[in-house]
This record gives sequence, structure tokens and C-alpha cells, in this order.
Amino acid sequence: MKKSKIIVPALGILLLSTAASISGTVAWFTANRTFNFTAGEFAVVNTKNNLNAVLASGIGTTADNEDHKVDVNASYTLTDASFDHTSLTEDIIIPNDEGLEVLRVVNLGSAIIGTTNTGNAMFRETNVYSAFTWDATFSLTFSTSETQKVGLFLDLSDADTYVHEKVVYGSTHTFTTADAGTYYTNAACTEGAVTKAAGDTIADGTYYQEVPNDTGKAFRIAIVPKTMADGCFGVTKVWAPNQTTGNCKFVDGKEPNDSLDPDVYAGTAYSTATTSKTGSAAIAAQAVGTDKVLMASGDASIVPADGAKSSTTALSDCTNYIGYFNPNPGNTVELTYTFVAWYEGTDPNTTNDKDTVYETVVASLQFGISKLSA
Repeated sequence: MKKSKIIVPALGILLLSTAASISGTVAWFTANRTFNFTAGEFAVVNTKNNLNAVLASGIGTTADNEDHKVDVNASYTLTDASFDHTSLTEDIIIPNDEGLEVLRVVNLGSAIIGTTNTGNAMFRETNVYSAFTWDATFSLTFSTSETQKVGLFLDLSDADTYVHEKVVYGSTHTFTTADAGTYYTNAACTEGAVTKAAGDTIADGTYYQEVPNDTGKAFRIAIVPKTMADGCFGVTKVWAPNQTTGNCKFVDGKEPNDSLDPDVYAGTAYSTATTSKTGSAAIAAQAVGTDKVLMASGDASIVPADGAKSSTTALSDCTNYIGYFNPNPGNTVELTYTFVAWYEGTDPNTTNDKDTVYETVVASLQFGISKLSA
């Protein structure tokens, strides 16, 4: 892992959007709502579906549901850590200043929430955090006759699901071989495209690249079930949109003062042999050995068509499946998840010979729903 001095400018814009995707005619599918969030600015807007979401403040973030956003303080910076998706109580592994041993292991569920640094286990030094978090509660209203489960998916096939690099030049910039490439003027990388070679220049301003050049490839977001309505199910997933599967690893089962020797730096590979934590103890056994935890670069998993998957086959087949709403006819059902954003310390792009400032990223996540066959 990197030393704690390795920091990144405050997380730029992290945009999540939720767009329910249900095919066919559904009696209870009548509301007119869609939701966009940003971290740095999590914006929420209305659209055509009956999937709703409410944001809540987390570590280093502040939710503002009146303006439909979650803010990251502009002075806050983010450094490296690791997230253990297999642990129910010891989630986030934080290295010491030298990166030689584990400083502490944080229980995400009991970590202090809010913008204060006092006693916050995620706090490393002045305005430096090991991870930022926020909560999102997704809700779905069922008709009085509806009996089918509805799956919740991160739509990796949608153009609005991405993590792009954000760069800000305060004066004319001359490109090197390392940072040459195509740049855009909007976060979605759809406007103002201009391709630059080594030696070319660009005027001062804010620009975006579709894929980070270096340390931004270590950026991760975990989606962790927090509270589920009766009979519902949620499973933890980790999204590494700009890193290959073979380079995605995590620190597993470590305790404070444990050595971070080279073997631990290399990390533990994600595997279907060990399950993610789930949001329902009664049905957690169904996830063992079948859940696909990691969503890595190149994963373009779709929101399945209605009835194409059961809750079991969605779990075994779909990396982007994060849970289901159990039908409660005539009522609204809620699933609450904690989102964790961090730079993974075991990533090969975060070794100590890298730059002392991480690349800043902007992200957008779109969610969809699909009726399950069982």
C-alpha cells in the first residue's frame, strides 16, 4: 500500500443515476421518477419510473436532499486503503504512515459518520481520509396484486455509468507521452473531443479523459447492503471500472500491527469461493460460492429483461446484481446501501514510486430494476 502522505485532490464529481428498467406493462409501474446523485455533488432529478432514492451523509460527505446532492468538502483529500468485502465487521484496512503494517481495521457499520474529524477512524491526518462514504435508500412501491421479486442492478452497459479522469490546468499545458491522448470538455466525455500528442499544448481549463492514465485506475466503489426490508436481499459488490480483473485485489483478514509484507501488498484475488457480506442473515447462505463480487474494466453487464433471471441465477450470473425488493403488495419497500469510495492500496498503479498525488476522477452510476422469475 502507499504511504499515508499519498493523497488526491478532493473527489471531484461522482454522479450516480438510477433509471429503473422494466419492460412490458406493469400495473404498479406508474410513478414518474429517476435519480441522479453526485459525490462532490450528488444531484438527484425526476424521471419516468417508480424507483426512488434518498441520500444520507456519510464519512467526509454531506447529503442535501432539498437540493438533491451529496457534497464532499472541497478541502478534503482521499488516500489509499483496502476494503475487505468478506468481513461482516472489519471492512476497511488502513496502513500506517510507512505502509509497512496495518494501522487499524475499521468496522464500516460503526464508523463515525459526518464531517467532523474527532474520533473518526477513517481520518488519517488534516483533511485526509482513507475512504469517503454515503448512503442511498432505494424504494419501490408495489401494487396490491404484485407478487414477483424485483432485482436491483448497476447498469454497466449504459453510457451514463463510468469513472473518468478529471484534469484541471491553470495555465497552458504541454503534453508528455504519458498524458497524451483524447480529452473532452464534459465529464461524460461526449463533448469537445480533442486529441493531443506529446509536445502539443492545450489552454488552461478543466478537461476529462475516458480512462485515467495511472493512479486513477486504483479508484474503487463498493456497494454494501446496510438495511433491507423484511424478506429482501442485498449483496456487497466492488466496482473497479478502469482496472483489469487480474490487477484487482484486496487485503484479506488482517489485524492492527500485522505486517504488510510484499505478499500482502500483492493482495488477495477476488473469488467466488468466498462470499460477500449480505443484508439478510436468513438468506445469506444462497450467496456462498456463487456471488460474483467484482465488476472490473470491460464489464458491460446489462439489466436483464423481466423474467430472464431468478434471484439465484442473477446472483450466479450477473456481476452487477446487488439485491432484490421482496414484494409487499400495496406498500413501499426499501433497500439501503452504503457506498464506499477509496483508492485501493494493492493496485499496481499505487506503488510507492508513483506520483504523490492521485489522479482525480469523476463517476456516474446508473441503476436499473427487473422483475425476477422467482
